[in-house]
Amino acid sequence: MRTQLAQVAATTESAQSLLHALLRDCDDLILLTDEQLRLVFVSPSLARVADRPGADLLQHSVVDAGLFGPAAGRLKTALQAALASGQPRRLQIDWPRDGVTSTYDVHIGVDTDRPCAPRVLALARDITEQSRVEHDLRVREREFRTLAQNWPDNIIRYGLDKRAVYCNREIEERVQVTAQRIVGRTPTEAAPPGMVGVQAYERQLEQTLATGQRGTVDLIVPHPSGEIRVHSVMFAAEQDADGVICGAIAVGRDVTDQVRTQRALAAKEREFRTLAENSPDTIIRYGPNARATYINRGDKGGAVRRAEHSVIGRKAGEIALPGTLGVDAYRAQIERALVEGESGTVELQVPLAQGGFGVHSIAIAPERDADGSICGVIAVGRDVTEQVRVRQALAAKEREFRSLAENAGDNIARWDLDLRVLYINPAMARVFGQRLEHVQGLALSQTALGMAVDLAPVEQALRRVVSEGRDEMLDLRFVAPGSAVPSVHQIHLVAERDHSGAVCSVLGIGRDISEKIAQLELIESLVRTDPLTRLANRQALHERAPGLFAAAERRGNRVGVLLLDLDQFKAINDGMGHSAGDALLREVARRLTSGLRANDLLVRLGGDEFVVLAPDVDHPQVLGTIADKLHVALAQPMTLLHRELRITVSIGVAMYPLDGQTLESLLANADTAMYHAKRSGRARTEYYRAELGEAVRHRLALEQAMRHAAGGDGLVLHFQPQVNLSDPHRILGVEALLRWQHPTLGMLAPDSFIGLAEETGMILPIGRWVMRTAAEAAVRLNRGRSEPLHVAVNVSTRQVTDDGLPALVDEVLAQTGCHPDWLSIEITESVLLQDSNRVQQALDALRARGLGIAIDDFGTGYSALNYLARFPIDCLKIDKSFVHCIGRSRRDDELVKAFVALAAALNLTTVAEGVETAEQADFLLGQGCGQAQGWLFGRPMPEDRFVAWLASRHDGC
Repeated sequence: MRTQLAQVAATTESAQSLLHALLRDCDDLILLTDEQLRLVFVSPSLARVADRPGADLLQHSVVDAGLFGPAAGRLKTALQAALASGQPRRLQIDWPRDGVTSTYDVHIGVDTDRPCAPRVLALARDITEQSRVEHDLRVREREFRTLAQNWPDNIIRYGLDKRAVYCNREIEERVQVTAQRIVGRTPTEAAPPGMVGVQAYERQLEQTLATGQRGTVDLIVPHPSGEIRVHSVMFAAEQDADGVICGAIAVGRDVTDQVRTQRALAAKEREFRTLAENSPDTIIRYGPNARATYINRGDKGGAVRRAEHSVIGRKAGEIALPGTLGVDAYRAQIERALVEGESGTVELQVPLAQGGFGVHSIAIAPERDADGSICGVIAVGRDVTEQVRVRQALAAKEREFRSLAENAGDNIARWDLDLRVLYINPAMARVFGQRLEHVQGLALSQTALGMAVDLAPVEQALRRVVSEGRDEMLDLRFVAPGSAVPSVHQIHLVAERDHSGAVCSVLGIGRDISEKIAQLELIESLVRTDPLTRLANRQALHERAPGLFAAAERRGNRVGVLLLDLDQFKAINDGMGHSAGDALLREVARRLTSGLRANDLLVRLGGDEFVVLAPDVDHPQVLGTIADKLHVALAQPMTLLHRELRITVSIGVAMYPLDGQTLESLLANADTAMYHAKRSGRARTEYYRAELGEAVRHRLALEQAMRHAAGGDGLVLHFQPQVNLSDPHRILGVEALLRWQHPTLGMLAPDSFIGLAEETGMILPIGRWVMRTAAEAAVRLNRGRSEPLHVAVNVSTRQVTDDGLPALVDEVLAQTGCHPDWLSIEITESVLLQDSNRVQQALDALRARGLGIAIDDFGTGYSALNYLARFPIDCLKIDKSFVHCIGRSRRDDELVKAFVALAAALNLTTVAEGVETAEQADFLLGQGCGQAQGWLFGRPMPEDRFVAWLASRHDGC
């Protein structure tokens, strides 16, 4: 047992030695305090920056030690708060030294493993020169759990089963999800409501686990504050000692500000790598013989640029590239660390492939075993070429910079506790138009005489800083003397403290952000504006609507939602071009605006859809008046590309709160009403009713089921015989009638679904199925017959104009072996009113192939005799509505006689539809009508029943 305890102690001491070695040589400023906030450890880097021996700083507070200059009081307050709450803190402070102010990002954590004597750890990172490279992360071993838990990025590790095995606490500050919820779950299971991009996130995780490939994914994340933020997440694979993938790490950073300010960027650089093996720093460990025993798999473009196998087992001089400067000092420092335990930093100048040298700063520290003996050396190298270049440039420009600093830059002022001016710099003096001696000792309100500015917010903020000791940030808008242009200055108020930590004055730093504010306001305006029409856009609608609804709720009135859709806009856009369509939309927007009230909100949703939010509605009649004005506004013709156009609009109206409590539900209901207006003839206004919603839901369900049926699933053909009226036992042909066996509604006739099929375009695949199935039936029905049995197939307008009907017929005839004489095509009169050239070509091609062509439902459409003479028509089918009226009045009888006579005059066959009585059949035969179909002769029936029906009539033609 003692041996085991000794081993544990040795291991612990070794880890602590390694930790202290790393901390001593870290560039970050690190300090550790006891529960009395006395310093018990300061990193060498902090001692160097403070220009004092580390031992002199111990057992003092940060204020007494003189660390961080004027900001020491703020840091002490933050340390006290962290110690009291046990929660980490983060703040940003400025430390002026030798005329130069450095900015530090400070992370504070509390050691909770020692409840009796808790300690506070503070890590300050110099971000003055590193803001451009803030994505570079230092190497962290897994045992540095305290540092990882206070890392400013979100870190999640996953096992091979895609379930999280670790998550740092930082994520809870940035995402509406706890670390406890994440660990043990897959990304999909752990994602909070509202997160967008989870599927891409999980796909990238799977790819990284499967292939080791790195990748970056953007997430749209709901922040705990309610704001929507953008996080860039980098994935990298973790490998075991054998190089086998054993998991993956995801490092996420909030990049919302970068996304907002750099909108032109098309891709994001992969900012984060795994904390250890993908570090931007190069880490080499040397054994006691000064030979390398380890090199990380991080940035091989660093000081070494060597593969692992060419580094392990070699000495420092053997590793460096030929021509590297500073190798002797590097080797000597390693020897001193091994022999004397001395830590140090050296610089290497490494030859670059493109010429010149890169500068690398190498921190070297001894490693000790459990007995305190030196057992090796660790070297951490970082490329500081850019920083060196910047320092050299700054040194060359120092005198020029000092001269400029006195005459330009930020506005600086200092006030005493009574808010009287102690100092203003020349820049501030220019802003106020007064010299320091004129304003020194004056109260704040007396310093802006002659300026158009309200200093009350500044005075209130100053009083809070004096009383509470906390920083304040505010924007001040004013017009400077001699200027007519308003300016905006961002003012940062900082409490200055004396040696006891009490506030003794307030420092104000002001910066002119007028241009930035103007740009942000312009961007915000563009985000909420439709670029084509300059109307409000969808985002503005969603932002404004809740406020209008809430106001209506308070006042007890209503808000109207009018959804407008231009009629036949697609035809104009396609026929005249998109530029003409854009011009039309701009003119429509102008006219609609002129027809609205001052407080109405007009929004372009997209395409040719507009929305009007009409507040302060006390009666539905108000919405009718608004809709009428909109119709009138568009009634006058408009000229576009030298053509006169008349534009109409269909309007659907819903009302808050009667027709919905949310914008989404109101838009959906207004859309339902608008669709009903379209269906009812367009150029009209319809109000939402509950039954309209039910009809739309029924239509959507029917459309969804039809998509499955478009390929023939559930479709069947019934056949109705066509007979010779003079010999009804003689069957001349059949009409193939489509039926749909709906999964829930049962057998449906064409009237219940063909119209929907026409609208959605599904009539094309359905028509192809009907043509092929009818041809196959024609082959079977004509097998063994001496006289052909014609099968008539109904063809829609879209099939004739859009679907290459002649080519389809050729394909069907070739595949089925059907003879052209066995098929005929039935079209309605409306087909002839379409693109006449295309229809003419299609019908001529069908007629040339030997197919018959009939006009179905003759008399119910837009009949025109010139169409009958012009197109290759063989047959007229008198609609059943006229046949049913036979015998009811002389006028009805004469109309049927006229149809028959017209067909005879044009040498066309006549078929009467819907014959149900012998009286109707006798009348038609007497007028010279040769063929008929209807229930009197036979109802539509499936093919097998029709074949049996033929056999029962002994029709063996």
